[in-house]
Amino acid sequence: MLKDMNTFSHTHSTPSLTWRMRAGSLLLSLFLCLAISAQQQRHAQQQRFNPQEFQQRMEQAITREAGLTTEETTAFFHLYNEMKQKQRELGEQVRTLKSQTTNNAAATEADYLAAVRHIKQLQVEMAQLEQDYYDRLCRAVPAGKVFKAMQAEDRFHRNMVRQSRHDRRRDQPAR
Repeated sequence: MLKDMNTFSHTHSTPSLTWRMRAGSLLLSLFLCLAISAQQQRHAQQQRFNPQEFQQRMEQAITREAGLTTEETTAFFHLYNEMKQKQRELGEQVRTLKSQTTNNAAATEADYLAAVRHIKQLQVEMAQLEQDYYDRLCRAVPAGKVFKAMQAEDRFHRNMVRQSRHDRRRDQPAR
């Protein structure tokens, strides 16, 4: 009789217990999925490139490393940002010309030659633009500080590339 009671108790509570265990496991799995998804979204938001933040951090690094005063910072970045904007516009022209030439299935040798010459002319214009602006910068701010600012900009970009590589390696799943 005792054996029958154990069997009775076990067989009638098992479906209820199994259902509770499955429901609990399902809820736990759902919770873990939501937690992981939320963490991935936060990480993705942190990883997005923010041009304003990049610009601000670069200006802070240049100002600090070049030892610019408040007045020098204002004069320097007014000219510097103006130069960079004009360089971006010329660079966009180069990229557009390269893309148009690449995507032209009927391009002839003459078309390629014209594209090469135009691209090289735009690059010369960029170099001349940079020279003109650096001359203006050296009139607005002591040349030693302009030189230190150039070094600081190079160092900032190298550090950002290094950091980006490190972040990408860290985010890749282990193999």
